[in-house]
Amino acid sequence: MIEQGDIFWADLDPVRGREQRGRRPVLVLSRNEINRLPLTVMVLVGTGAEHVPERFATDLLVTPEESGLPKATVFMALQVRSLAPRRLGDRIGRLAPDRLPEAWQCLRYLMGDDRRP
Repeated sequence: MIEQGDIFWADLDPVRGREQRGRRPVLVLSRNEINRLPLTVMVLVGTGAEHVPERFATDLLVTPEESGLPKATVFMALQVRSLAPRRLGDRIGRLAPDRLPEAWQCLRYLMGDDRRP
């Protein structure tokens, strides 16, 4: 079962333009009611923190200790996507529930809500 806060490996190919490509970690943000259907799953795509020298209000830094990821990862609201569940591979881990509001804030900021947490 796919649940909000889960972190999976996902195959994002094929892509276009500046979309993140290849096998990437993704953080599931869609509600569990949606995830149970599942038609599509809304995710934030992650990349290694070493590739993000400048952090934005749309970025969520997650450490290996809190996520199960092999290295520090930045989940980018600028790379929000709806994926078919079949794109999801192995479950890596789960973001702590108390960190989910930070991810939601990244999305709100992306959409025009300039309030900082």
